[in-house]
Amino acid sequence: MSDMTHEEMLEEAARRELANKTIAELTTDEKVKLALEELAAIVMGGQDGEEYYNSIKFIKDVLESFR
Repeated sequence: MSDMTHEEMLEEAARRELANKTIAELTTDEKVKLALEELAAIVMGGQDGEEYYNSIKFIKDVLESFR
């Protein structure tokens, strides 16, 4: 059984829904939110090389989308 609350389950579902969207499908606010989450993951550390690369690439893609 999961120890997650109903609110935590809803937040996780929303996070997964965002993760399945392409950059073009995301709103500006969603892009910024996800990029900040990736930045936090980098700062916290513990990522392997591929995860680190993917985080940096996502942040780069978000920034380029604002051009």
